[in-house]
Amino acid sequence: MRVPEFNAKWAVRDHGLRHLITEMGREAQEDWPLGRLYADLLRIGIQSQLVQKYASEPVHVPESKGGLIMPRLRRALEYITENLESDLRLEDIAKELHLSPFHFVREFRSSTGQTPYPILAQSTYGEGQDALKDRERLHSGGRVGLRL
Repeated sequence: MRVPEFNAKWAVRDHGLRHLITEMGREAQEDWPLGRLYADLLRIGIQSQLVQKYASEPVHVPESKGGLIMPRLRRALEYITENLESDLRLEDIAKELHLSPFHFVREFRSSTGQTPYPILAQSTYGEGQDALKDRERLHSGGRVGLRL
């Protein structure tokens, strides 16, 4: 694995990077309400933006295909977090996003690398909140680091 080197040409007006950093800062200020999965996705997004735009030598980062756009993924995680105490079903989350359950699972997995089933299964046994809010991992995942 090669560690990228960076040019000193940081763009103050990089709207994509600014959005990701602002979102991570907001999450950190609110004590990570959407959990480690969302924090990890933000971290990966920031790393990807830095490597693609500012590395001195181009680094190939495979383009993701499909998946939920960040606002929809955020809404799904918010809905899960808000309803952990209830008997949450996959159909409920999909309906909240105006998707079929099949399409929601496929897009969620494409975005996150995992299905929502572990979170839902754990919430059934009262452990879902722990799955979404693993504080120790979140705080270490919230630091931006570049390991490719």
